Amino acid sequence: MRGEAETSEGGDTNRSKSRRDAERNTRRILQAASAALRDDPQASMADIAEAAGFGVATVYRRFPTRQDLLQGVIWELFAADMAPALVVAANEPDPRKGVSIAFEAALSAASRSGAILPEMTLDIIRSTFADPVSRIIEEGRQQGLFRRDLDPERDTLRLILMLLGVVPTLRPESDGWRRYLRLVMDSLLLDATDPLPPAEVVTDPFQRS
Repeated sequence: MRGEAETSEGGDTNRSKSRRDAERNTRRILQAASAALRDDPQASMADIAEAAGFGVATVYRRFPTRQDLLQGVIWELFAADMAPALVVAANEPDPRKGVSIAFEAALSAASRSGAILPEMTLDIIRSTFADPVSRIIEEGRQQGLFRRDLDPERDTLRLILMLLGVVPTLRPESDGWRRYLRLVMDSLLLDATDPLPPAEVVTDPFQRS
């Protein structure tokens, strides 16, 4: 019985080590992919594997397609940069400051990783950014801090799409987006003399044929 227990414990230890190794290798691949794509948006899976120090078969085992790998890079970027900022934004007593913190984090991350912007999907932008920020905007509306005719759900999604569209027009890692963020923030706070036209349903600009 003792031998069986020792074997079981040894097996558990080996499985735990294997999981840690797999997680470490996955992070290494994602980091290499992020760096390679910044230098060359057309970097291939073989290029990324070489940068990570693995054979291309290892990369394909973890990410069966290039699109899977790109989506992994995006989620890694969100977890590292966006998620902490959104927690701060949600806990900020002043919704105006909270929205600004969230937009700054998104644009700063996009500026550093502009090569992957075309690979984002509407669902990712909505779930990771627009949904939580729309709740902050709604709080601001209820407090009389934002214009009352905003549609938090639709307008927040379109605002981040508008701002992300600015990033590729700037120098790499430029903070020139701050000018346009200020314009957007000012527009949220204006006392409007005329109401906004209706907000249409959002169509997916990233949908691939």
